[in-house]
Amino acid sequence: MVLADEPTAALDKDPTTNVLNRLKQLTEENGTAILMVTHDHRIIELADRLVHTVDGRIVSDVVLSNALRMCEFLKGVAPFKSLPPDELTRLAEKVTRRHFDPGDVVTLEGDEGEELFLILEGGVEMVREVREVARLGPKDFFGEVSLVSGVPRNATVVATEALDTYVLGKAEFRAAMEASAGLREQLRRYYFQRY
Repeated sequence: MVLADEPTAALDKDPTTNVLNRLKQLTEENGTAILMVTHDHRIIELADRLVHTVDGRIVSDVVLSNALRMCEFLKGVAPFKSLPPDELTRLAEKVTRRHFDPGDVVTLEGDEGEELFLILEGGVEMVREVREVARLGPKDFFGEVSLVSGVPRNATVVATEALDTYVLGKAEFRAAMEASAGLREQLRRYYFQRY
């Protein structure tokens, strides 16, 4: 068991990521339990359980699931924020998490669109015909154009820093679109505003 008192309090983003990755590695490799006291909201994404105290008393004790974390994340992403909780939950249950290192190519221009990417941490550069056309960061997403329109990807996307994403596959994306008139409408509306 590791007891950690404010392990990231005085750290910038990159050292915080390194500490959290090492702690996560300990839990995955050795089954180590980690009890952490923190005011750092950047680490909530990794928690399995949140215990909130005020004046030494527990005011909430919540066991988190990946779907719950994903729902919270989706509420902050433009086309998903107005979806009702049941639709967000169904969508969240289909999403997987994927990491990319700086310089990794996430998608290639001209490829068939197979996935929707939602950026949790990090950033990407979108390049079309060797020219940068956009930079995206946390709570941004990409890949919807190809999935909505059926045309090949219109840009190559490269991780500019350590990148953590939530990914929704083509079949799951289409099933979500079919099951949710709200999502279809939001993505169409967002697509036409953006392009």
